Amino acid sequence: MSTTLNTDSNNIVTGVKPGATVADIIATMKVTGGTVEILDSDEKVKTEGKIGTGDMIAGKDSSGNYVSVYSVIVYGDVNGDGDISIKDLLMLRKHILGTSKLDGAYLQAGNANKDQNSVTIKDILVLRKQLLGTINIDQK
Repeated sequence: MSTTLNTDSNNIVTGVKPGATVADIIATMKVTGGTVEILDSDEKVKTEGKIGTGDMIAGKDSSGNYVSVYSVIVYGDVNGDGDISIKDLLMLRKHILGTSKLDGAYLQAGNANKDQNSVTIKDILVLRKQLLGTINIDQK
């Protein structure tokens, strides 16, 4: 799986494709004089499985100290499991209806169309199209 990661000034990383694994991401990283770890949302090292919204990519120096930590956003993956599924669509719907709230990285992942700084019904439509296979949400 070819992956191009993008970072911003808020220590957010995008470009992780739905279904990407720890091994996929580690294989794309080029580190000189240190290592990279994937951390889950509880900041525990993740050595296998899928990368999802809320996980973190952490760079360590040669002494083992963290020098950079980036939160992962997979647009459309609002539950953090690394996939875009009906569960994400339902969670996004509940957020818009006000029956439950998304926040942080999960709220940002819900802004699947990236046309505003908020989650709207348009984002639900984008997720539906992704699930129907008529589009692939741009992860950049």
